[in-house]
Order: sequence, then structure tokens, then C-alpha cells
Amino acid sequence: MEPVAVDVRWLVLALLCAGAVVAWRRRLDRGAVTRRPPRGLEAHRVLVHRVAGRRARYLGIVTGDIRRVNFAEVWVNPENTAMQMARVDDFSVSGIVRYEGARRDRTGRVVQDHIADELARALAGHDGVPGGTAIMTGAGGLAAKGVRRVVHVAAVHGEPGSGFRQIPEVGRCLTNALALVGRGDPRPPKSVLVPLLGAGTGGGAARPTADSLVDAAIDHFRTVPDTPVEIVYLLAYTDAEFDACVASCKAHGLVPIADAERRDLLEPVPTGEHEAWEPAAPRTLHTGFVVDVVDFGGRPALAREVVQDRLANLVRSALDDVGIGLPATTHQWTGDGVAVVLPGDVDPTRVTGALPRSLLRRLEVDNAVHADRLRLRVAFGVGLVAVAPTGFGGSMVLELSRLVDSRVLRDAVRANPEAPLAVLISEHLHAYVVRPGYVRLPGPDLERVEVVEKEFSQPAWLWVPVRPGPLARVERE
Repeated sequence: MEPVAVDVRWLVLALLCAGAVVAWRRRLDRGAVTRRPPRGLEAHRVLVHRVAGRRARYLGIVTGDIRRVNFAEVWVNPENTAMQMARVDDFSVSGIVRYEGARRDRTGRVVQDHIADELARALAGHDGVPGGTAIMTGAGGLAAKGVRRVVHVAAVHGEPGSGFRQIPEVGRCLTNALALVGRGDPRPPKSVLVPLLGAGTGGGAARPTADSLVDAAIDHFRTVPDTPVEIVYLLAYTDAEFDACVASCKAHGLVPIADAERRDLLEPVPTGEHEAWEPAAPRTLHTGFVVDVVDFGGRPALAREVVQDRLANLVRSALDDVGIGLPATTHQWTGDGVAVVLPGDVDPTRVTGALPRSLLRRLEVDNAVHADRLRLRVAFGVGLVAVAPTGFGGSMVLELSRLVDSRVLRDAVRANPEAPLAVLISEHLHAYVVRPGYVRLPGPDLERVEVVEKEFSQPAWLWVPVRPGPLARVERE
């Protein structure tokens, strides 16, 4: 029998193909690629595994929409290294946390951005944080779901033009978050919910992410035996995330517990306490202002989003001009405007004239580069302010809201279509800093007007700068 001739080239090609198939299957097993796009899970399902140790500690897997979860006292919110929360209309954990934690009016519009504002104050003016950083805030309106705290973790890093990328060793986000839970709390939380951090917009693969988080949870239970945390839940929104979580728990030797034991762990936590909001502060004297965009609701939806970004830049820049960063203020975005309370040590004689001038200048520059001309109604005042669970306490912000929404100011806007903004200065602020001569504004003199609205009647002082002009006296008396 003659030997069969074998072409070496075909043999090498066959070996290369076999190697490629093996590598592809390994990538599939690790979750690096998927055979089809992940499918969102509508069913709400919970698996719980016991973690080996002397004390009862558990690791759970929760499927479906995070808004259905009512048995976790702490939610971990994946953020970028800039710690900038997503828009409330974004379908992301960050957007959901922000919206559900905010106070809203009857139409669903956010009127007090509890969690985002508290996070901004916690940053204290810093532009960003290192990857893995964890910052704890209150839960705002999420208290209605039994949530007591939200821990924001820097799980993704963003670069201009490149989007977001999951940080290396993403499990350290959970390690740092768990280290914060219960710190200084007389009644420390026992349950923590964490999504697959960075596996969404961050592009992280599901299986390695799940492995990293499971490692972090088990390591926390092992190295911190007196931790108040009894259970960590992994949130799996898609079937791919669920499969990755199940495979990771199995690889770590975790075994699901019986239904009877699981039911005890899934009891809804008490709701409606609102303890997560900051306690009401003593009423102190502050200067502040309220801004409203003219004809905001008359714009298309996309144009409104652009206007919101422009307004945020205007207010931030105007405050920078007078040496007060926006994070140093207490402020509430209202969708079509903002209420800003300046720090108590700010000299009102310095900002009452400077801020309107800066807003006017910044607005003119902004309008010069946009076809959609932006116009503002603004009210400035001084008075008592306290941070209350339902919004600003004290008289000043309410008074300014009445002024900025008054018929007097709306009529002034309509009567002066060329004016980029119209301003009302409250009687109190006028008496303290304008009448004595501390403040001068460009353009026409202030006009005394009577503002009579529902349950409100006060004099105020109207300033409509139709065009930039020389410094003029504020008032002729």
C-alpha cells in the first residue's frame, strides 16, 4: 500500500482554523462576545446564594427593571469619573436614580433635583475623581422604595470623541462602596444592590464584570467579618448579564438557598421615611436669584434640551465671573430655569450689580452664535433660606419664584422684544444695597412696580436693558 501524500499547507490551514474556533468559543464562555444582541429581561426574578463563612452572608441576583426593587436599602449607582449624572430621560441606572430621587410636580417635571444636587455639593468644585471612587448621598424620593442611601461609584472613564470605557479592576468600585455602608449610621443598612458596573455604556464584557463584582463581595464578607451588610444583590437587566452572574456564582462555588430562607431576605424594607434627605438647616440670610427661560415650552423637544444646556452654561459662567462656582451654591434646576442661593458669606453689594451685568453679557455672546435667540426672566432678592425635605424653606426663594413668574415681568418681556432679559429686584434687596448707592446697572434706571399675584403683593424694581449703555444711576428719588 502506497503512503498518502499530504500537502503541508493544507495541514497548517486546518490547524489554524481549529485554533480560531477554540479561541472563539473561549471568548464566548468569558462573555467577551455574544451570538446575538442581549435581550432585556421583563420578568422580575431573584436568586440568592449563601456565601461560606461563620455568619450568614448572601449574594443575590435580581433580574429586570431596577424600579421594581423594594428590598435593598442601598443602591450603587455607576457613574463616570466626572461624577456627572445622566439626564433624567436617559434609560440608564444613573438617569433612573436621578429621576426617581427627585421631587416632581403633577406633570412629572423635576422641581428639585435632590440626588444630583447633593452629589455636586459633595464634589466641592472638583472637576472629577479617580476611577473606583465612591461617594455616598441621600436617596431623596427613592425612600418611597425603601432606599436609604445611594453610593455613586466612578466605574467608567470618558474621553472626548471616544465615549466611555469601563475602568480596570471595576470590582474596586464595589469594595469602596461597601466600605462606606453603615459608616457612622446608628441603624446601618443590611442590603446593597449593584448593577454590572460599566457593562452598559462602558462596554465592559458581562462575565468578567460579574466575576470582578462577585470577587469583591466575597472578599468584603471575608475580610470585614463585622460588616453590617448581610446581602449584596447583582442587578442583571439582560439575559446575557443574568447568564454571566449565574456562571460566576457557580464558578465561585456558591449554591442557591431554599425558597423559605430566600423569602425572609426579600421582605420589602420600610418606605417613606425620607431620612435620606439632609435635615432642615437653620434659616440663614442669603442672596439669591431665580431664572426662567422665555417661551421654553413653545420649543420642540430637541430644542428644549439644547436650551437647557445653554442655560446651564450661562448660569455657570456668570457665577464664575463673580468668583462663585456653581457647586458652591445651593441650586435647583427646574427644567426651564433654576433657583440659586448664594453662600451666606457672599457680599450682596458685590454681586447684585455684577451678576445681572454678567448674565446680560454672557447672554448676548451666546445669542450671537445661536439661531434660536434665548431670552430670560430673572429675579434677584435677599432673605431667609433653609434646606427643607420638600425644597427650599424660608421666604426668599418663594418670593423670587412669584416675582419671576409675575404678570409684571411677563408684560415687560412682551413690551421689549429686543431685550435679552428682564429683571426684577426685590424690595428688600433694593432697600439694602441699591437705594444706599452700592449698586449701579447699565442702561435705563430701575422702575418701581407693584407685583400683585396669588397670595402675594409687594413692590419690586424693574430693569430692562434693551441695549448695552453707559453706567447709569439706579434710581432717581
